[in-house]
Amino acid sequence: DSLQELKNYQNSFESFKDHLERLVVMPLATLQVLFSAPQKLIQKRYDKLLDYVSCLKQSESVRDKRAAEELNEAKKDYEALNGQLVEELQAFNKAAKKILTNCIYCFMAVFRDLMTSALKASPSVKNILVPSSGSVQVRQKQAIEEIHSLSFGKEFGSHRTIERRASLEERLKKRSPAPTPEAPHQTEENRAKLLVTHSPDKLFQAKRKFNAAQDLDASLHEGEIVAVIEKQDPLGSVNRWLVDTGMTQGYVYSSFLRPYNPAIGQNGVSTDGPVTDGDFDDISLFVSSHCGDGNNR
Repeated sequence: DSLQELKNYQNSFESFKDHLERLVVMPLATLQVLFSAPQKLIQKRYDKLLDYVSCLKQSESVRDKRAAEELNEAKKDYEALNGQLVEELQAFNKAAKKILTNCIYCFMAVFRDLMTSALKASPSVKNILVPSSGSVQVRQKQAIEEIHSLSFGKEFGSHRTIERRASLEERLKKRSPAPTPEAPHQTEENRAKLLVTHSPDKLFQAKRKFNAAQDLDASLHEGEIVAVIEKQDPLGSVNRWLVDTGMTQGYVYSSFLRPYNPAIGQNGVSTDGPVTDGDFDDISLFVSSHCGDGNNR
């Protein structure tokens, strides 16, 4: 009877584990992967916003019919993409909430089924009075001590050894992953190579640190020199430029760059006085659902 009861417990647990994996863990893992899906659309909207800002600046300086048409087209592209993102994000959030809610319901149902199976496997459990948590802890320790007294239980060491091992494993699980290594700094050889290889009009300098956010991006430190190879990315955005850092090639947002000035050292500090940037991104552009016109900027 004891052997059959143990077998029933094992079958109940295996069924519980299978259902938990299929109905709870897998949907949650899928949802976690799906959370990265809107990021591409958000990035594309950001690119379109930068295109609009670029066209706006160009139209203010040129003021011709072609520039006005390009500005209007860029504005329409951004507003269309922004509207699509707002609409789809609402649908995505509703679907994500539904998946999460269903997983909670499934967990409760699977756990209930496990308890029901346990009661059927051992009807005598129904007559057991539920003790307090303190007494349960004492009984747990006593049961573990009994297992340690058995021949196969001695290979695990003492009860305190197991507790220390479990505590260490828990700390290792909670330990944060190693920080992402910092991008290498540009050397004098890299700078000299760029200065010799490229014409002065192609040379730009990093106004501030830029961390690569996408696979094809190149990280830069403040004051480093780059040579601009192409002033647009494969998707046609004129605000992500392909640059040569002397070590590698990659894309950098043009708002992080200024034309190269020999008077500015590699640390970004001017030898003739402080450098001021008058063209930092306007944060109000990112909190408005629509692009404002030139008079509202």
